[in-house]
Amino acid sequence: MRNYLFFVVVFLSFWMNNVNAHEYHFSFAEVGFNHKCKCLEISISVAAHDIEFALKKKGLLKGSIERDITENGISSDLKNEFLDHFIINVDNQDIELSIDGYEFTDDGLLYIYMSSKTINITDSSILQFKYDILMESFSDQQNKLTFLYNNLKQTLSFINGSKESNMILTLPKRTFND
Repeated sequence: MRNYLFFVVVFLSFWMNNVNAHEYHFSFAEVGFNHKCKCLEISISVAAHDIEFALKKKGLLKGSIERDITENGISSDLKNEFLDHFIINVDNQDIELSIDGYEFTDDGLLYIYMSSKTINITDSSILQFKYDILMESFSDQQNKLTFLYNNLKQTLSFINGSKESNMILTLPKRTFND
């Protein structure tokens, strides 16, 4: 009886650990304006198993996302998942983004690299970001975006209920000693 109880406790502990792999769900994006190409360069990181879960839940993936991408490249379903849930608008114009590559890290992250075509951004441009990746699958999903422009960093946070955010680019006022 003691062995049976021990087995049940070990099994339930293992099962509970796998059911709730981690308590919080995060995605991070870094968007930078490259003055040479006059384009945006973007990297988005997500937990590979989170995006895998979301695609399986939608019926868009059957096996491992890493194996699928390695064998077949980035599928149109995965491209759509990122391009439909990460949108940039500059001065009331949606910016067309393309996916340029990907990388899996040893710590279980998937990085997606994207870029825009040539765009016009000024010091007073208004940028609007929609960044609701994985929010359909995880109610506690939190996304953080860092925007780099002229050596300045601005950060935005996105949660369910706040999936879009505006940013007005303004350079700091220069003082007489600058």
